Amino acid sequence: MRRIYIIFIFICSLLLLSCSKKKLDETASYSNGFKKSEITIGTFNMEWFGDGVNDRIDRVEIDYKHFAEIFKKMDADIIGLQEIENPEAMQRVLKYLPDYSYFLTIEGGQQKCGVLFKKSIKVNIVNEYSPLAVDGRRTRPGLLVSAKAGNFNFLLMIVHLKSSSHFENTETKRERSIQLRTEQSEVLAKWSDSVLSKGNESDLIIVGDFNDTPRRKKNNTILPLMSKMTFLTENEKSCKYPSSYAIDQIVVSSNAKKRLTPNSLFVYNIFSMFNESDVKALSDHCPITAKFDVKADDSDNLKRIAKK
Repeated sequence: MRRIYIIFIFICSLLLLSCSKKKLDETASYSNGFKKSEITIGTFNMEWFGDGVNDRIDRVEIDYKHFAEIFKKMDADIIGLQEIENPEAMQRVLKYLPDYSYFLTIEGGQQKCGVLFKKSIKVNIVNEYSPLAVDGRRTRPGLLVSAKAGNFNFLLMIVHLKSSSHFENTETKRERSIQLRTEQSEVLAKWSDSVLSKGNESDLIIVGDFNDTPRRKKNNTILPLMSKMTFLTENEKSCKYPSSYAIDQIVVSSNAKKRLTPNSLFVYNIFSMFNESDVKALSDHCPITAKFDVKADDSDNLKRIAKK
């Protein structure tokens, strides 16, 4: 009887070990699903990207396919998006991109911020960053996510700062837009200071439509952030207006910059990818990407280990 009991216990132990190993393997497969040595991070303003119902820009099915072609061409692992109307709009392009998933802000009207990412990287929503909506009627919140690829853990903030459009048809309105965008830049500078001072995460990346360029000499609204972080896109030109500097930016903390792959910054000129009639239904912005090393040890993890 005792022998039978011992055999029973042995078999149960093997089964438990088998179940535990399977669970660990599945967890490892998920957290280590990213197999490349670099991660490609980008930004793209999709210009009033709607669901096909009463949209500012009328689009047909081929236009959603063209957007999917752009994302496939980019082959980016995580992309900050701007001007998304709703989840239904994203689903119209996601059906052509089975390897991707997304998050959107709740607020932001028809111009929500979002993030599109490959399922091979780990992405979690931190929050909809409402402090960026400094004027609830005229500004939008940001989207803050945490992400992990390989050994690279980082915080990614997606933003769409106040524009200075043709609707600002008086000097008072133009000055107000400049003021709001400056306030938003100050909010981002304070956010980066706050995160970095805590010492838990030093890899910060901000992407999006800043509606301004670091090269602006007069009324530069992003100066507060320029003193805190590096604009990798400072010297990039607009693909639609080659004589002007780009307003879509990729901004990094000093620690994240160390992982930047040299000469990896790239602008995808959608105006050369499609004919003139097709591109009118797409966007007046071009996507921008940069590559970052994911092999090096994460310095934040090393600091936490050292403190123990």
